[in-house]
Amino acid sequence: MRIAVKYCGNCNPEINSPRIIGQWMETLKDDEITFGPEGKTPADLLIIICGCRKGCVDRQEVRAMGRQVILIKGRWMGGLSLAENELGHQLIQRVESMRGALRRNAK
Repeated sequence: MRIAVKYCGNCNPEINSPRIIGQWMETLKDDEITFGPEGKTPADLLIIICGCRKGCVDRQEVRAMGRQVILIKGRWMGGLSLAENELGHQLIQRVESMRGALRRNAK
């Protein structure tokens, strides 16, 4: 699975974005990871991680970098407010779920 990660500029961070992504990356197996825009073909999954709820990097042209998108805005992911230490765990679960869905659709 090709995964792209897009960070905001972290001008007003509520969370430690690199720590959350690092926690998730420890679980990786055979995924290809890129940071920022690379190539013309969208990644299978794009993780947009914004340090605050404003979500300045959540724009249409950024979302076009991935076929599926996980958006983290400060302590919020998928409409849920989470403690910072839970964000990494939830991210792992969501990526695993999307990985499973991609495998099922490929059959």
